[in-house]
Amino acid sequence: MIPRPLTNAYNRRYYNARVTEPKNICAFAIVNVNHSKEANDTYRHTISDKVPIDLAKTISENSRTQDTLS
Repeated sequence: MIPRPLTNAYNRRYYNARVTEPKNICAFAIVNVNHSKEANDTYRHTISDKVPIDLAKTISENSRTQDTLS
């Protein structure tokens, strides 16, 4: 599977496929970004796209090398 171009994160289907593999230890965290529609309506995609990009980057930079962002 190919990660999303905007965030370089995999989708839920990728995670679901990994979690069913034997000997895989998986955990997840759900992050809810509030007011994203309002930000998009106000600032359009140029600015509002920075939120998921920066969030994914921050999570990746603070994760272990064996962790996968999806």
